[in-house]
Amino acid sequence: MNDTVRFYWRLLMRRLPLMLTLVALCIAVASAYALSLSNRYETSARLLVEAPQIPTELAATTVNMAASEQLQIIEERLTRRATLIDIANQYKVFGEASGEMSPDEVADAMQRATLVRIRARPGFATFMDINFSAGDANIAAAVVNEYVTRVLDSNVQNRRERAGNTLDFFQKEVDSLSEELSVQSDQISKFKVENSKTLPEALDFRLAREAALDERLLSLRRELSALEEQRRRITSVYEQTGRFEADVESLSPEARQLRELETELNSALAIYSETNPRVKVLRTRVEQLREAVTSQTPGTEDDANQNDPAASVFGLTIAELDARADAINAEMETVSAELTTLREMIERTPQTAIMLAGLERDLANVQSQYDGAVARLARARTGEQIELSAQGQRITVVESPVPPEWPTGPNRKLIAAGGGLAGVGLAAGLFAVLEISNSKIRRPAELVSRVGITPLATIPYIPTTRQRIWYRTLKWLVLVLVFVVLPAALYAIHTYYMPLGELYEYVKDLIRGRAT
Repeated sequence: MNDTVRFYWRLLMRRLPLMLTLVALCIAVASAYALSLSNRYETSARLLVEAPQIPTELAATTVNMAASEQLQIIEERLTRRATLIDIANQYKVFGEASGEMSPDEVADAMQRATLVRIRARPGFATFMDINFSAGDANIAAAVVNEYVTRVLDSNVQNRRERAGNTLDFFQKEVDSLSEELSVQSDQISKFKVENSKTLPEALDFRLAREAALDERLLSLRRELSALEEQRRRITSVYEQTGRFEADVESLSPEARQLRELETELNSALAIYSETNPRVKVLRTRVEQLREAVTSQTPGTEDDANQNDPAASVFGLTIAELDARADAINAEMETVSAELTTLREMIERTPQTAIMLAGLERDLANVQSQYDGAVARLARARTGEQIELSAQGQRITVVESPVPPEWPTGPNRKLIAAGGGLAGVGLAAGLFAVLEISNSKIRRPAELVSRVGITPLATIPYIPTTRQRIWYRTLKWLVLVLVFVVLPAALYAIHTYYMPLGELYEYVKDLIRGRAT
């Protein structure tokens, strides 16, 4: 075991110059690359999402969006390709090199230089940090300021657009429902005009009118029956006795007065002669009243009966009873016709009521929708005023970007250390590869294991003087190459051909297949 350790230790010591040379080469390349990189200046800004200034229970905004969601939308808009290219061209972020870069390269470089972080936790304030690094401190601060300006403008514009769109939507809804409400009202008005005689609100009146007409028709029928009975009775008495005792109540005022005057005239003739002045006056008055009654009830059965007082009064009474019966029949026909029409209206009233109820139900539904839309429109107007006056949720700047005094990168020490670690790894790998690929017998143990011969003694390889000089010369050449020629070559390439940083990017693009 000790022999094995000593063997590998001597082998390590023998290969140590080569391994140290490889480590030194990696450190030199990493250091040269680190020194070739230009300084990077990084600055940042911090934004805060503030709660609405007006309590939501008093006046609520119509833009209901979580702060984290709002910031994510703004971040996507801020880091989109067109925006990054526009900002890079506006502030000449990449200087003269921007003319040789394609738009995709500019966008990728801006993406790598920009860092946006959102910190949002339930119950805590929501922040947004915007970082940007550039080769110039003033350019870095200017770009972050532009980012902040666009974030604030995007937030205000987005919220105002949402509030305005909400207001426009509800305004259109109110206008549409107002037109529909007018149409429904016009339909109801037209329907009521067309069906004014069968409207349900007048049903009680029509029912009362129907009852009154029924009662009136019944009364007329009773009255007609009474007249027919009276006429039959008067005619029967007159035909049997030749005398006529009319019912005073059934006579007209002129006929009653004529009857009284005829009775008085008969009484006067029983006392006085025809030449008596009283008899003459009574006869004159009787003749006048008879002419009046005759003119009121023309067409007596026998004009000759006018000279007979009983026949005259009988004819007049019968004519008057017939006239009243005709009038009652005419009124009954009128009442019956009105009653028929009224009953048709009453029968049609339920159908009209159903149709009117449907129209009024539609009107009530539209009215309810209209009232709700008007209420929502009022809230939308309030929400828009809140957003226009910046009293809703808003984004404010907590920390403004300032040009940094000292560069924040690159970390040259870390790059050089990384090169050293890479060199150590390559050296260890080289040692392992050389050991694995070497199949020579170098120890007595290998002679025993491979050939099966146990040697009595071993003599190490003894180089000649010429070989020693060659090994030393080769060693010094490698040292000069690593520590003198290689740094000089890197310096020449960086100074006269292309900066090492750009050369690194060129080689990387060449590997990706994008170099020209």
